[in-house]
Amino acid sequence: MRFIATAKRQDSANEAVVIHCSDHRFQKGFREFLLEGLGLGSYALLAIPGGGHFSSMGDLLPKFAKVGMQSLKFLVRRTGANRII
Repeated sequence: MRFIATAKRQDSANEAVVIHCSDHRFQKGFREFLLEGLGLGSYALLAIPGGGHFSSMGDLLPKFAKVGMQSLKFLVRRTGANRII
């Protein structure tokens, strides 16, 4: 079976970069919070095991913190987002 996507790439800036845990049990509720609770129309998702805790782990896990911050900075630069959630 061949799949052909009908969705087109959005070229507009994202409203936010969103960091959350990659555990599938949280994704539906978090998506509902972003769309309905915060009213976000578009966002870039950074799904990492444990969520955004990498931002406070510099002393304990420096390599993990470095990679997490690099990913976050990349998404902010590439998407034009002005918020981090």
